[in-house]
Amino acid sequence: MLPIGAWIAAFVLLGAMVPAYATTEPIAAPPAIPTVAASIEFPLTASVGPVRAGLLCMPNSKLHGRDFLRSQKDLALLIQRMLSERKADPFLAGINNFQINFQMLRVKLCARSWGVFGTGDTKALSGRAEFTFAWSIDRDAAAKKTISRFTIELDKAHAVPADEIMDAALNRLLDQIAQSSH
Repeated sequence: MLPIGAWIAAFVLLGAMVPAYATTEPIAAPPAIPTVAASIEFPLTASVGPVRAGLLCMPNSKLHGRDFLRSQKDLALLIQRMLSERKADPFLAGINNFQINFQMLRVKLCARSWGVFGTGDTKALSGRAEFTFAWSIDRDAAAKKTISRFTIELDKAHAVPADEIMDAALNRLLDQIAQSSH
């Protein structure tokens, strides 16, 4: 056991290690993350476009909405996670009601793989995916509703799985919402 003088010396030394920039002023909390009402306005079992495969990108099969999202709940959780990653973004301040409706997805993608007939990796997709979302934000001062349409294009060097294409689309949507809300 250490003598009391050693404890006092340790306390004084540790107390001296408090950074000089420490302040007693409260730090402003980031804006609260709004809860998002998300919906999908097409059946996830519906075909959203063809997927081709192989070195020549020959017709292979069809992609469905469920290849990008499993459910409406999955969409809501994905958006909530992305908003929590952006919690310091000023566009989140003062939002009372936030709705996102996933209206349309059309794709023309290729799963280039090792093999002429698409027998290799079929998860890395390249090509074009068109997204349409309707969204609305209700702030203290005003409400705003709009439709966002955009295309994500991936070349074969940047091919990614369908869920990563969906992540990129939602990030682009949130960027557009942030830009239009200033």
